[in-house]
Amino acid sequence: MLGLDVTCVLCFFSFKHLGTEYPCVVICWFDRVGDGPNNTGMWVVHTCNAQDIAIIHIDTIYHAAQLIPVYASQRGIDPASIKPNESYDKFQFYYVNKFADHHALEIVS
Repeated sequence: MLGLDVTCVLCFFSFKHLGTEYPCVVICWFDRVGDGPNNTGMWVVHTCNAQDIAIIHIDTIYHAAQLIPVYASQRGIDPASIKPNESYDKFQFYYVNKFADHHALEIVS
């Protein structure tokens, strides 16, 4: 994962400037925890501050990644009560799942 960063896409949009269309995304950055994978063999990342939001060109996205919440890092949260669209707001630490089937996250073109 060295040389690559993990982000969460918040919004897809495009705009035209001087007749050229620019497809972009609004993203929120994640920071790596540690210098390498932990004892699970997966990297751990954590959410950044609210001001760590950026707009990037869609061509700079290399590949989708599956993030798994680190449930033990949050006390007092019942994982069964969290809706899928709330998980990035409720947890702060995530495993980057390198064991997911490579077809599960193919980029649609």
